[in-house]
Amino acid sequence: MTYNAVMFDLDGTIIHTTTEYRHFVVSNTLRNIKGLPESVQPASTQDMDLFWFESERDRIIADRFHVNPGCFWKVYGRWDTVEARRRSVSPYRDIAFIGELRTNGFKVGIVTGAPKDIIELEMKILYDLLGTDAFQAVVRAQPDSGVRTKPDPEGIVKCLEFMRVCREDAIYVGNGREDVDAAKNAGVLDVLVLRGEYEFEGLDASVKISDLYGLRDVLGL
Repeated sequence: MTYNAVMFDLDGTIIHTTTEYRHFVVSNTLRNIKGLPESVQPASTQDMDLFWFESERDRIIADRFHVNPGCFWKVYGRWDTVEARRRSVSPYRDIAFIGELRTNGFKVGIVTGAPKDIIELEMKILYDLLGTDAFQAVVRAQPDSGVRTKPDPEGIVKCLEFMRVCREDAIYVGNGREDVDAAKNAGVLDVLVLRGEYEFEGLDASVKISDLYGLRDVLGL
């Protein structure tokens, strides 16, 4: 199979967020929710990682943190800010592979569910390293941007339309369950990059790689 376009998720796929930051945000959010009963115990690191990497986060908040999801998200936004993330995010070392893709004529896009201000921060990091023409499309898959969230395929479909690429000619690379499912729902090849930060159970991805250079075999480079 020959491909001519690669789409990426953002956080955890090409941008790294430190473990300390993930745990800092979640633990401080829980600590500052008013009215929590004393019986609610601090979240374990395992549950915090489950929240960060898995989908269905509202269910995780309710089942593992024993907190109303609406209350959680209201406080969460006070801690997960651009200013706080700026000191805790960086591109993965294999980010140079995106330049290799461009050199070989591939179209490159981003489909992410991150908040708008976080996307702006992280895309600036990427543009500074790779150039402002590194990506042909950046799609934010969130209801307030008019695009349904992953695993709905709408974000990937829109990215394909922006890049003028057929779904059979593209792949989508992500680091989580919702990424794999969104790619399959969109009819593009799903690729899961496993960076050793979280172990997924029962996640059946079509292709699994340990870093972006693993795409060379997939793309015939």
